Amino acid sequence: MARLPCPCCQLPTLTERGGYDICPVCWWEDDGQDDTDADLVRGGPNGPYSLTRARANTRDHGDMYAPGTGIDAVRTPTAERLALLDLARQMWSGKLPIDETRLQSLIAAQRTSLT
Repeated sequence: MARLPCPCCQLPTLTERGGYDICPVCWWEDDGQDDTDADLVRGGPNGPYSLTRARANTRDHGDMYAPGTGIDAVRTPTAERLALLDLARQMWSGKLPIDETRLQSLIAAQRTSLT
């Protein structure tokens, strides 16, 4: 199944837009916020983060949260998470094309490592 791009990290990780899927790369919960209201802090599932701030955090360190904060998966990343972030950074920089199959494989490995 082809995935849709996350509004935060732009990688194809979502099954639908605005359906409250959580991106397993940047951890943005897709509540439908997009470019038209990216600077707005809605306070909903993404708490104190606007989409603009979450995007900046993701570019800086790979997840939507402020540095040193967030869920355990980002504060103490597994080897599988680090491999996923390495691939994501290469795709964000254009060093590698978007490879949805490889991305989904590393997402599955991360999911397994977190259980």
